[in-house]
Amino acid sequence: LLGKQLTNTQISDDGTLVLLSFSETYPPDGKKVRWFEVKRISDNKVIYSSLHSNRSQVAWVPDSHKITYVAKNGISRALMCYNLDTHEEKVLMNNLKNFSGYQWDHDGKFLIFSVEEKYKKNTNGVYIVRGMEDRWPWYRIRTQLFMLKTNDLSVTPLTYGYLTNQLMDISPDDEHILISQSFPDYTQRPYTRQVMMQMNLKTFKIDTLWYASFGGHAIYSPDGKQLLVTGSPSMFHNAGSVLKKGKIPNDFDNQAYLFNVKNHKVTPITRDFNPSIIESFWNPYNQKIYFLTTDRSYQDIWQYSP
Repeated sequence: LLGKQLTNTQISDDGTLVLLSFSETYPPDGKKVRWFEVKRISDNKVIYSSLHSNRSQVAWVPDSHKITYVAKNGISRALMCYNLDTHEEKVLMNNLKNFSGYQWDHDGKFLIFSVEEKYKKNTNGVYIVRGMEDRWPWYRIRTQLFMLKTNDLSVTPLTYGYLTNQLMDISPDDEHILISQSFPDYTQRPYTRQVMMQMNLKTFKIDTLWYASFGGHAIYSPDGKQLLVTGSPSMFHNAGSVLKKGKIPNDFDNQAYLFNVKNHKVTPITRDFNPSIIESFWNPYNQKIYFLTTDRSYQDIWQYSP
């Protein structure tokens, strides 16, 4: 349980540098220290380390030798950008409050970040329970999405409202994003509903792709015309199930689907594939899809050709 562990790796776009995230657990109470290092792959030399500096949420800026991270800037938290070639550090956003994560576009021109909206605790002695999930202490926390442009550091709010909005993916042309919402629905299994939407970042127009009981995770294809969706065999009206009608499939048997953005046609691609999918990646260079899977007590990586 103790000692140093590698928790994540990210390779720079040109393949010359690797970003390694570490954690180390210390006795007697199991406190953890987290940090990251940037290594040059050719000679394995460490060219940057955040050890003892309390920096987190690190990511590569696309097509560059720059990294972004959250750190203290004076007395407030800020999103910083560090150039590994020139050693220059720049503030992208200051006074971060309830900042919960971000994702870069494909060209480094903007990023989408999320902010948690904390609810005000009731002090009048009467507490209205809004369904069974309201017993969870985090249930009333909502997450909303914003866009930060790097040319002028302007911030644009993208979502608002009662429901949490989760960023799924940014399209390859950086013109659209996928947003997911979910909420309780006690009328049918699995007692939640998902709304998957596509937002145009130029017009801010929203298109609903599906409104369904069984939700999943979605990413864009390299040409942006399809989505690679992973989720239960019961998704899309049992499109991933091989059982007879009326039998309930195992929802832990994660399936993969291709979803046409234009006509909403669904194609199950792993219905007759035994392993359950953990993660998926659509390679833009060779157009192949890669799956990390679980098969009994083994984990394997598979390649699929669309």
